[in-house]
Amino acid sequence: MKRKVLSTVILLTVGFGIGTVTTTSANAETNYVIASVEWVLSKISPLEQKVNQLEQRVSSLENGEAPTAPPVQYSSVFVNKVTAVKKGASSTYDTFFNAPQGTILSYDSTYQNSVTGEKWYIVKLSDNRLGAIKSTDTSLQSQNPSSFSKVVFTKNAIIKRGAAASYETIYTASTGESLVYSSTYVNSTTGEKWYIVKTPNGKFGAVLSSFAEVIK
Repeated sequence: MKRKVLSTVILLTVGFGIGTVTTTSANAETNYVIASVEWVLSKISPLEQKVNQLEQRVSSLENGEAPTAPPVQYSSVFVNKVTAVKKGASSTYDTFFNAPQGTILSYDSTYQNSVTGEKWYIVKLSDNRLGAIKSTDTSLQSQNPSSFSKVVFTKNAIIKRGAAASYETIYTASTGESLVYSSTYVNSTTGEKWYIVKTPNGKFGAVLSSFAEVIK
């Protein structure tokens, strides 16, 4: 009798064990399938959105609607007449330098003075400082200037024979003076940006970009 009961218990135990293994295996396979489906859906959803957008554009064109023009990305500010580059968006701020007509400055953003109502362009100078210039005296350009002709000095500067401080000085430029621009050079050792210019005596030299701005 004891043997019979023992045999029955063993069979039940083995049976439960097999059932557990089978159930666990089935759950694992089910979870894998669910995970795979979710992965596929995550890839399909963005494609559906793109298809819907294309369908909407095609529909609007078929109905004779004009496509929406992409926003213009401005990159530079062109100075139309001699204008002060200020340290803030108000005439009361100190002046960095007076930008001559033709100066091209790197555009950063637009600011509206809530007190005066004036619109100012925030510009990035060659030494990475930010300044502000009145929009009424300037105009925005949507493309980077392809060529420059002169370098105007924003402060007194020394012109070196080469693009490094260790070279000898060949000329001293005054604030507001302009020289013929040749090219831009970045010193691979120091990371400094230099403008190669032609001095009044016909020699070529280099000046740190933080002392000048390039103009057309």
